[in-house]
Amino acid sequence: MTNYESKPRRLRPRPLYERLDADVTSANETYDSSCVLKGANGEASLSWPCPIFLRQGADSACGEQLAATLVRLRRELGVSSYRSRADSPASESRSLAAGIEIVPVYVNECFEPARFHHAEQIELQFFQGVSETNSRTTGNQSRFTKQCWIPQMPCDISSIDQLSRRVEMLRQSSDQQSVLVGAAISACSIYDDVRYIIDAGFDYVTLLTHITGDMLTSQSIELHPVDSAIASATRAIQDSGRKGFSLLLTSPPTRASQAIEWFSAGVRAIGIDATLQQGRPSSISHSGDSFGNFMGEYGRQSASGVEWIYDAAEEFIDALVSECRFVGLDSLRQLYPG
Repeated sequence: MTNYESKPRRLRPRPLYERLDADVTSANETYDSSCVLKGANGEASLSWPCPIFLRQGADSACGEQLAATLVRLRRELGVSSYRSRADSPASESRSLAAGIEIVPVYVNECFEPARFHHAEQIELQFFQGVSETNSRTTGNQSRFTKQCWIPQMPCDISSIDQLSRRVEMLRQSSDQQSVLVGAAISACSIYDDVRYIIDAGFDYVTLLTHITGDMLTSQSIELHPVDSAIASATRAIQDSGRKGFSLLLTSPPTRASQAIEWFSAGVRAIGIDATLQQGRPSSISHSGDSFGNFMGEYGRQSASGVEWIYDAAEEFIDALVSECRFVGLDSLRQLYPG
């Protein structure tokens, strides 16, 4: 049962006489599924071609095959993702149809301006990161306890003024005209933490309500029930009076209609790592997980390497767009409040 304090508006399905698509077969390909993240100063903004993202590489080790797949997802499907520690800063310009490469920085890392030189979106992670070396040698299993996700401030910051200066320092470290700086927090004291993030001048917040491990395993952990997380975060945003502040979420939607409910409730973009993980092919998994009624039979098809991740993400986007068109939304932007 959905329990949002700010209930999503009910969608009125469009009547038949309004459904006059010129070419129904290509309507999904031309559908506007973009979303816009706005800056705190009201001037900077960043358009995502698709309101979904992946945290693979940020919360777990990222091999060469997976890294190449993430690049392809960004370029071809518009799925945003995080730069791993092994990646070097991108030097080529991004097409408007490509997803964003989000550059994470952890509280236990030293500030290295060169890492953010071409960044369009930077995200301060309010917990400790794990080095690529440690992740490869000890595995990711140790990350799947709440002990590893305890919220933590950077050790050299003791006030909101200092945090605000850090936000501006990150913003100024990039040569891009519009740079967004966000915060990722492990969902705990959500209302107070979101208000603090807003007051510090961040442009958006990513609530880590669900953590996902390697795509080829079933490693995951829920940090906070998604419904109460959305309710607390949206209430904090409304109470702050801040216009255009964006909320991102990492809980896996089990069906396309649920994702639409979250967008309507105030979520701007959704991380789908866990959704894709649950749909990994049985040929490379010992688990009986599947997408259930969302991905249908696809999760039981065989695939080699990590190619199935691309296919599953494409299937996800197609299902989301089809659901939007089914209920009569001309674009996803109709769902976003403000």
